[in-house]
Amino acid sequence: MRVAILITIIFLSFIGKTQNFVENPGLEEKKHCIGYRGGFGYNVDSWTSPTLMTTDYFHSCNFNNVQSPDNQFGFQYPADGQGYTGMFLYAPQNYREYIQGTLNDTLEYGKMYELSFHISLAEESKFAIRAFSFIATDREIHAANRRSLNREDVAAEFSDSLEIHVISQKAYHQDTTHWIRISQTFIATGGEKYFTIGNFDTNFRTKRKKANRKAKIKAAYYFIDKVAIRPILEI
Repeated sequence: MRVAILITIIFLSFIGKTQNFVENPGLEEKKHCIGYRGGFGYNVDSWTSPTLMTTDYFHSCNFNNVQSPDNQFGFQYPADGQGYTGMFLYAPQNYREYIQGTLNDTLEYGKMYELSFHISLAEESKFAIRAFSFIATDREIHAANRRSLNREDVAAEFSDSLEIHVISQKAYHQDTTHWIRISQTFIATGGEKYFTIGNFDTNFRTKRKKANRKAKIKAAYYFIDKVAIRPILEI
């Protein structure tokens, strides 16, 4: 048992000391302080929204209910710095929002990486989910979607072999007070320069549970901050 614990500690320490490939990982660098929802894709440096949906951006200098820590969806201080994003991971009619990040270098073929980020469920969300998804691509996604992205959407622009990585846990992510770190390892196919985080499943396939029966929003809306993609060094 002690050997297993020691190996785990060494493994995590190696990840922690390696380079974070994500540009603007704390979502701090922005163009303007804003007072409207849906400002993430056009305002946060090195980040975009890959679909027509309007992912939100919260910052301490914002106004009109898109500031932090107090905003339209709940109350949450940033996990780090002054800004974070918020988006729908489950909503009626398969409505979804996504965030697309840029890497400061391309990933290497056959090499293992870990993607991690911090989440907190917004207080005004009626539902919680237990799985997030992400994909890594060699170019940006520009989809004219007003619903969930799925494998067919992605394959139409890239290839059938593009893998959708699922970060799934037995427990539902329903903590509205703390930031929870979630992560998933993956093996690069080589040349990846961008990545997209969200929920690529339809409502029918998305496992959810009621988190707040009195909530105004019949959806699962999450705050996200502190994103990282780091290579896993061989011991």
